[in-house]
Amino acid sequence: MNTEEDTLAATLARMTARDGLSFRVCATSPDIRKGLHARGFGDVPTSADSVRQRVINYAQKVRSFVMAEL
Repeated sequence: MNTEEDTLAATLARMTARDGLSFRVCATSPDIRKGLHARGFGDVPTSADSVRQRVINYAQKVRSFVMAEL
C-alpha cells in the first residue's frame, strides 16, 4: 500500500491528519471542494460526518495493511 495513495479517502485523511483541517472545513469550504473536484474527485462529501466516515474507513484499511505486513 502506498501512503501517498491518490484516492479521495487518502486525500481527506492527509488533509485532516497532516494539515490539521477539520472534517467540517473539508466538507464545507468552497475552495477546498473546488480543488478536490479539479483533481477529479466527483463525489466529495458534503457533511462533516461523511468526511469523518471516509477517513475512518481509510484508517481501518491502512491499519489492516500494516497488521498484515507485521
